[in-house]
Amino acid sequence: MELIEQFKNELAAFEQKRKEMAKGLQTNFPTLLAPLFEKHTWVNSVQWKQYEPWNDGDETEFEVRVDSDQLTINEMEWYDDAVYNDESKKDVFKEFSELLSSIPDEIMKDVFGESNEVEVFRTGEIRVTEYGN
Repeated sequence: MELIEQFKNELAAFEQKRKEMAKGLQTNFPTLLAPLFEKHTWVNSVQWKQYEPWNDGDETEFEVRVDSDQLTINEMEWYDDAVYNDESKKDVFKEFSELLSSIPDEIMKDVFGESNEVEVFRTGEIRVTEYGN
């Protein structure tokens, strides 16, 4: 029994450390996007959703929705006329998508949570709001 308690305590300490590290990653996350914000001065924010899709009875997996056509930049979406008809803006969506896609889903889940919409601003502010799919 003593070994089980020790194991539980070590596991709890591990989970606490993991939460602290995730919070640190969230705090530093805007620096990851800073080069793209600097390169594309018209971009003030980028937004995405991450969640486990709801399926009645079917098993689902957590998803981070950061493909070009799933991002929102400055409250504009890929299929908005201002973006869809402008190849240079579409390229910006692709650049943000490529960077965000390079981050493993497990890390995004730890850093921003399971069912959330995440918006990162040029200023470094991050808004995480619950997303109901």
